[in-house]
This record gives sequence, structure tokens and C-alpha cells, in this order.
Amino acid sequence: MATVRRATIFEVAEAAGVSITTVSHVFSGKRRVNAQTRSRVLETAARLSYSPSSTAQALATGRNFALALQVSFTGEALILNPFFASLLPTLSLAAVERGYSFVYVPPADEGRSFVDPLLGERRIDGAVLVDPELGDPFVEAIRAAALPFVTIGRLLDGSSDVWVDNDHASICATVAEHLAAAGYE
Repeated sequence: MATVRRATIFEVAEAAGVSITTVSHVFSGKRRVNAQTRSRVLETAARLSYSPSSTAQALATGRNFALALQVSFTGEALILNPFFASLLPTLSLAAVERGYSFVYVPPADEGRSFVDPLLGERRIDGAVLVDPELGDPFVEAIRAAALPFVTIGRLLDGSSDVWVDNDHASICATVAEHLAAAGYE
């Protein structure tokens, strides 16, 4: 399988007739660039199939474009869970489309060994915690580091204002209405 060679920032700058700094500013958005110049750089980048290096972006922004994913259950509960089976590819695609990757962190004591490399060395920018449990070493380290996180399925003790869950009350009301309409009591 042949790998596709990506154009470099130097090639885009040369083809667009601008400096590499200008190309960098167009993609980072950190500095204003004349609209015509910006358009020329973007058109040239598209023509040359250029996309900024994630490593260079990480150096420039101080971000790693990596997320941690932790699910509080393991074994058969994880492997056979249809929710996780659909969550994993969906999360993977959403992350890749936004320039992120993620690393799976096992729960409880198994996840303890991930704390220092991921948090101490600032290798992640945030976390997705599925059904997190208070007291889990990784969950507690995320909270202590004030790293952004979202929880799915369980709200911690109010320490996160971003969480996702099913609307169980609405689901139960819909099921009850459906059964009543079908003549069940």
C-alpha cells in the first residue's frame, strides 16, 4: 500500500507566494491575514493536499489534541455492552474529524498507572468518563488537575456541569403511553 505524501508548509508558502509564517497564521487563526492572501493560501493548501501537522499545532498551541476515554466497567460488561459497541466508533470518528485522538484508560486500580503519564506530563487535553465512579484514581486525578471532562451516564457530585445521559423520565412516559394506547393497564 503506497502512502500519500503530504505537502509541507514550505511548499504551500512557496506556491502561494507568501512566507511560512503567513501560512501558519492562516491555519492557526492567531493573527489577522488579509482576506485575499488567506484565500490564496487556503486554495493552494487544498490544491497541494496540505493539512497542518498535528505535532506542530501541539507545539504552537500547547495542546496535544488527545482525549482520555475511561469506562467504569470491564470484562463482559464492556465487551458485550451494545452502548459501548456504538459509542467507541462514534467517539473515534468524532475525535478524528476534529483532529483529536484518544487513549483508553481502564477503571479503578488498573487506571492508576495512567495518571502520571497522561496528567503529570500533560499528554491529554480532556477526558470522556463513561459512568465514572468517585474514588477512581484516574477520575480523581482529572478532577484535581481541573482538566475539562464530560461524563456520560452518571453525574459526579456536581463537579462537572457537562454530562450526557438518556432522558429516562421521558422514555418511561413514552413507553407507558404506548402501552396504554395498545390497551394495556
